[in-house]
Amino acid sequence: MQDLPESQRVAVIGSGIGGLTAAWLLRRRHPVTLFEQHARPGMGVFGIDYSSGGRTTRIDVPTRVFCEGYYPHLFALLSTLGVQVHATDHAAAFADGRGEIFFHYGNFRLLGHSVSYLRRDGRRQPLKLLRIVRDSLRFFPAARRDLARDAAGLSRMTFGEYLDARGYSAAFTHGVLLPTLSVICTCDCESVRAYPADLILGYLASGVMKQGVMRAELGVDAIVERLVDGVTPVSGAAVSRISRASGGGFEVHTQDGAVRPFDRVVLATQAHQAAQMLGDAFPQTALLHRIPFEHSVMRVHTDASVLPRAANGALSPVTYHLPEGAPRPEVTVDMTQAFSTYSGQARVFQTWNPLRAVREGSVLLEVGFTRPRVTHDSREASAELRRLQSQEAGLLFCGAYMADRVPLLEAAVESAVEVAERLGVRAPWSAPA
Repeated sequence: MQDLPESQRVAVIGSGIGGLTAAWLLRRRHPVTLFEQHARPGMGVFGIDYSSGGRTTRIDVPTRVFCEGYYPHLFALLSTLGVQVHATDHAAAFADGRGEIFFHYGNFRLLGHSVSYLRRDGRRQPLKLLRIVRDSLRFFPAARRDLARDAAGLSRMTFGEYLDARGYSAAFTHGVLLPTLSVICTCDCESVRAYPADLILGYLASGVMKQGVMRAELGVDAIVERLVDGVTPVSGAAVSRISRASGGGFEVHTQDGAVRPFDRVVLATQAHQAAQMLGDAFPQTALLHRIPFEHSVMRVHTDASVLPRAANGALSPVTYHLPEGAPRPEVTVDMTQAFSTYSGQARVFQTWNPLRAVREGSVLLEVGFTRPRVTHDSREASAELRRLQSQEAGLLFCGAYMADRVPLLEAAVESAVEVAERLGVRAPWSAPA
């Protein structure tokens, strides 16, 4: 940690999980101002209230789920905040463009682990099912073994090159594996193939298949209300520009014409947004432009007609619709099945990348959002950004693209912990140096 004056005026721009965590950690030593362009903190900005069954619940859009093996900082943060988590059911059915299910599995909990089993659907395409099962049994042990043997070598390969070299069937890779990773990474299947192989294998080898998927019991609102405690929020204030102040430090310019001085600035927005705020006056801008991102659409609705038909009527909570030639799947989560929070309410769904129209009047919300993805070049750019902020901690960057891992919630929290340490604050769960 750097030797800093006792107190520094810190601006945190952006209030996703990375910005919120950075602000919450830093406020223990520094006065922190949190800028958010929306009327409420960004992590929960798209959430909606859902009234059904005589009660109202909150739906996070998109849903935030995680597993303990890959999210150690996030789990430690939630534990420190006193946020309870519970298991969800994200078992899935995969259907082709005609709606015919070719792979379908369920989950049950046993001794704290998630155990998967095949469901009857898929037997109409027995050869395809056989290839998927065979390659699943080959892939996961091989991934753990290869990662342990040669992580450095895998870091020089793309995930697509790794798959091609090992001869897995298209039924497995294009029918199940890449579509699953596409929704996890919120990008096209070809973009998943372009990831460094060690990052994807590191995620898959972390225990996610055995541990199952968890969620904050009361959703993101329970997290946000704890993280903003002790922080000065400036909501509805879009930051237009960041400049260096003539006497040292920085000036944060907002679109309403206000200019506020700060000693340190933490940019916790998407990389392309941070680049726009900095302009050409900062060397980090060129690096930020090397971080690619992809756009996604999420639809919340009540139309069950988008679901495929299961042989015995029992359908897993997550369904993949895979029309031939589509760059990414349409993925629908039955919220009332996946999350106990909505048990007893009328069925409601979240569909990522909607490809088909739904019944008129059934859409409760439709929003777009962007997420970063990783290539070998963007990985080098992020590493250089981390190197620059290790040398001069005046301008810092925080977000999922700033950690050397798949850009999920854990990456954002990990980057926030690093930013806090640069400014003299250690996370309560971090071991002393």
